[in-house]
Amino acid sequence: MNLRQLVTKPTRITTNTESLLDVILASPNSSVQDSGIINRPISDHLVVFVNLKVKPPKTTLQYINPRIYRNYSAEVFTRDLANEADSFLSPDVNSKLDTLNDVLPVLF
Repeated sequence: MNLRQLVTKPTRITTNTESLLDVILASPNSSVQDSGIINRPISDHLVVFVNLKVKPPKTTLQYINPRIYRNYSAEVFTRDLANEADSFLSPDVNSKLDTLNDVLPVLF
């Protein structure tokens, strides 16, 4: 598998023994910045940690289509919706949305 062990010191220390129980395995070309153990006197078992070099996720472009209401006319809007009223009676929501999207760009 071509992995390497990052923790090399014992992770469980008792009065009689020292054992390496916890392992962190990583590929040689991984993005590991630092690794090791933290000694906490609460237990005979030491904490294992690893710090990764992680790049922030790339943001995706978001395109916004603004609508300009400079030439808006409520009467024209109402008339165009009335002409398409039969299409809005369909039980299919997607066809209603398609009809509305077809009518709106003409108005604005």
